[in-house]
Amino acid sequence: MPYVSNEKLIEDNKPDYYTVLRKSQKTFKTSHETIVPWLDFFLEILLQQSKKAIELLSQENIEKNLSVKQLAVWQYIQTVNEATPKEIMQKTKITRPTVNQVLHKLIQLKKIERLGLGRNSRYRKL
Repeated sequence: MPYVSNEKLIEDNKPDYYTVLRKSQKTFKTSHETIVPWLDFFLEILLQQSKKAIELLSQENIEKNLSVKQLAVWQYIQTVNEATPKEIMQKTKITRPTVNQVLHKLIQLKKIERLGLGRNSRYRKL
C-alpha cells in the first residue's frame, strides 16, 4: 500500500524545522519552557501527511482498499442519485453502525458527500 513519509515532509521543510527547534530549545531551563513552536510544526507535518495520504488513496482503485461490507455500501451508492443511511442499511443488509462507519470513511476518501444534517442526512457519489 502506498504511504506518505513524514520524514520526507520534514526534510522538505528543514529550515523551518530547525528554526522551531531552536525556538523551543532557547526556552530550556528557563522559567517559561515551551515546546509549542516545535509541536505546532510537528502537527502541521502530520496534517500535511494525512492530506497527502487521503489524496493518494483517493486516486487508487477504491475497491482494493475496502472490506466486503464497505464495498457493498460503496457499490450501492453508485447505483442511486442519493441515499439515506436507512436506505443503505435496508438495501445492503448491513447494520446501521457499520453503514455509518463506511459513510464516514467514504467522505474522508472524498468519494461521497453528505447532504443535510441529522435525520435528514443523505449521501451521494462525488
